Amino acid sequence: MEDTTDRDHGNDRKIDRNEVVLSGRLSGVPGVKPLPSGDTLTTWKLTVRRPGRTREFVTETFECMTFDGPLGRSVADLRPRDVIEVRGTLRRRFFTTAYGRASVHSILAESVRVLERTVTVTFEGSPPTATPTDPQPAPRPSSARPTIPKPRPPSAPQGGPTRRSGTKGAREKEADRRERPSLS
Repeated sequence: MEDTTDRDHGNDRKIDRNEVVLSGRLSGVPGVKPLPSGDTLTTWKLTVRRPGRTREFVTETFECMTFDGPLGRSVADLRPRDVIEVRGTLRRRFFTTAYGRASVHSILAESVRVLERTVTVTFEGSPPTATPTDPQPAPRPSSARPTIPKPRPPSAPQGGPTRRSGTKGAREKEADRRERPSLS
């Protein structure tokens, strides 16, 4: 086995390496946030599948970010479910919460390459839908499903909680207790 320790402190330390290469699907719309320094922070989440022990695949999501303006603009033009390759470094960021200090790992991207684009098809008179170029269907956003409020029964009082049918209130339970013969 080769010795990987750096015995000479004047060395370049070629043994240290922080390189990340991930390829997967963009899981949502990238976020763009201008910073007080004038830089722009672009963030996105990348969903990556890996073989699982009990299932065929296990999905993991990685948070990616870049401060590079041109790279951030090209990422902002990507659509959810596009398949991309991200090359960069693993970073650990520290921050303070109400419960104390916390940290999160994220990928600081140096380059992004599109491997497969999601095609958007629009038919006359229908809303646009995303159709990927592979056979998997695109998920429908939850806002696309109509929300229909459930009507209240006419006997239910307005503005208050209703009792489930089959349950007895305190008065009914007291009346039942009085009607039962005593065992003494």
